[in-house]
Amino acid sequence: MRKRRVRVFWLIKGLGPGGAERLLVSFARVRDRDRYEYEVGYLVPEKDALVPELEALDVPVTCLEGGAWHDLGWVRRLHSYLDKGNFQLVHAHSPLPAGMARLVGRALPSARRPRVLATEHNLWDRYARPTRWVNKLTAPLGVGSLSVSQGVHDHLPSRLRRHDQVLCHGVDLDGIVAQRGEREAVRAELGIASGEVVFAHVANFRVQKAHGDMLAAARILLGKCENARFLLIGQGPCEEEIRATHAKLELGERCRILGYRPDVVRVMAGCDVMVLSSVFEGMPVAVMEALALSMPIVATNVGGLPEMVSDGTEGFLVAPSRPEELAKAMLELAVEPGASVLRAQMGEAAMKKSAVFDIRTTARILEDLYTDFVS
Repeated sequence: MRKRRVRVFWLIKGLGPGGAERLLVSFARVRDRDRYEYEVGYLVPEKDALVPELEALDVPVTCLEGGAWHDLGWVRRLHSYLDKGNFQLVHAHSPLPAGMARLVGRALPSARRPRVLATEHNLWDRYARPTRWVNKLTAPLGVGSLSVSQGVHDHLPSRLRRHDQVLCHGVDLDGIVAQRGEREAVRAELGIASGEVVFAHVANFRVQKAHGDMLAAARILLGKCENARFLLIGQGPCEEEIRATHAKLELGERCRILGYRPDVVRVMAGCDVMVLSSVFEGMPVAVMEALALSMPIVATNVGGLPEMVSDGTEGFLVAPSRPEELAKAMLELAVEPGASVLRAQMGEAAMKKSAVFDIRTTARILEDLYTDFVS
C-alpha cells in the first residue's frame, strides 16, 4: 500500500523575483513528488512574477491578499485555508507570516493542526520591531527555525538560537552551468565588445543593497579603466533614486540599468565579475548563481557572504559603505597586471565552491527534516 504523502504549505510574503522566492522555484523542480505534496500561499497580489513557474511545476499557488500589513484579513483567510487543506506542515519564509502562522495553527483543532517551521533569511536586527516581538512571543508554538547562514543564526536572540539550525539553501547548478554557453550571444545582444570586462550587480532595488555605493565605485573605476562595463539587474522601490544617481554621476551607457530580467542567469553568463554592495545580507542567491557561472565575486563583508567567498580566493570582500574599496577590488580584476589571469583563477575557485550550494542536496536534507517534524 502506497504511503500517504506529507502535505506541506509554503507561506511567503510575495512571489516577486527575489532570492527567497526563487529558492522555492528551484526547490519545486527537484522535490520528491512521491513523498511530499506542496502548495504555496503568498500575501501581496502584485508580487506574482514567479506564480507561472510554480504552477508549471504542478505546485498550486494561492494569494491570500494580504496587502498592507495593518490589514490582517489574510490571517483569517489563512486560518480557513489551513483548516480545509489537511496540511501536516507550514513552512514560512517571511518573518511576520511565520509568527501569524504559529498563532493560526494553534487556533485550529488538534486533529487539523499543522506544525509550523520558519526559515530566517535575514539578520534578526533588520526586522521591524513589531515583527521581532511577534516572532519572539510565538516561537514556542512552532517546531523551530532554519537559518540560511551561520551569520543569520548568530544574530538570533539566544533563546531562539537554541531551536534553530543552519541550513544553507541552494540553486540548480546544472541549469545554471548550462547557461554558460550563452555568453557570446548575450554580449552581442547588449553590444559588449570581446575585450571589455563586464561587472554585474544583481540585486533588487532596495536600500539594503546600497546601489549608491556601487554606482560611486563604478564612477571611480570607469575613470581609470576604459574597458570596463557595468550592468545593474533588478527592480524595486529605489529604482527612481538609483536612476537619478546614475544620471548625476554621468555614467551613461558604460553603466546600464537593465531593470528586471526574467533571464537573469543568462545575462549574468555574459558578464565577467559579480559585484554586491549590500550593507547587510542573509545568503544571497545571486552570488550562488555567479559562483556556478565561474564568476569572481567582489562583495561587502556582511552577513553570510564570508561563508560563500573567501577573500582572495573566489573574489574579494571589502567593508560595507566604502565605494573606494569596492572600486579598488574591481580594479584588480579589470586593469591591474595579470587581471585576466586572476579572473580565471578566481573563476575556477568559484566554480569549485559552488558545489556546496546544490539545491538537490538541500532539498533532501530539508525533506528529511519535514518528516522528522511531523512524525
